[in-house]
Amino acid sequence: VPAHTPAPAVEVSGNLVKNGDFEEGMRYWRTWGTWDGGSYTFSSGSGEDVYSGNGSMAIVSQKRGRGGFFTAPEARFGLKQAAYRLTFYVRGKGEGVRMFWQFEGGGKEGAGLSDVITSGWGEGRFDVPAAWTKKEYRVTVARDVDPVMMLYFYSVGEGTLLIDAITLVREDG
Repeated sequence: VPAHTPAPAVEVSGNLVKNGDFEEGMRYWRTWGTWDGGSYTFSSGSGEDVYSGNGSMAIVSQKRGRGGFFTAPEARFGLKQAAYRLTFYVRGKGEGVRMFWQFEGGGKEGAGLSDVITSGWGEGRFDVPAAWTKKEYRVTVARDVDPVMMLYFYSVGEGTLLIDAITLVREDG
């Protein structure tokens, strides 16, 4: 019997992230596992490796460096001038699980988007706890962005990084 019973799948009205709960496996997501000398593989979590619903994204370190997943071309989105709330849940299995996330698009990434996304464009590298932990950020968009925006999640450590229940919604509905 798993120590964690997953909550029902997350369904949030207005969520810009397609399949953010990974109920359709890795549909609407792409992966790249060989940055910065690292080697990472990707799979779907199940049982206690799921925060909600029946699936999660698992990034498994074979060799530390950088590996990640990002919104697929058919799932990219535009952002209007507004405030948004980005929420997701993370869990690390094994020692040294670390990650970072950021928006990328239009040939820019992370802090390079600060002229468009004035706050919440990403978070630097951080340790991931062994228990499911909610991460929440206010994303402030200063001007409309064409629908080329991608959301990237990177593993930069050891062990297995699990991510689930990703949502991005406008705060004003």
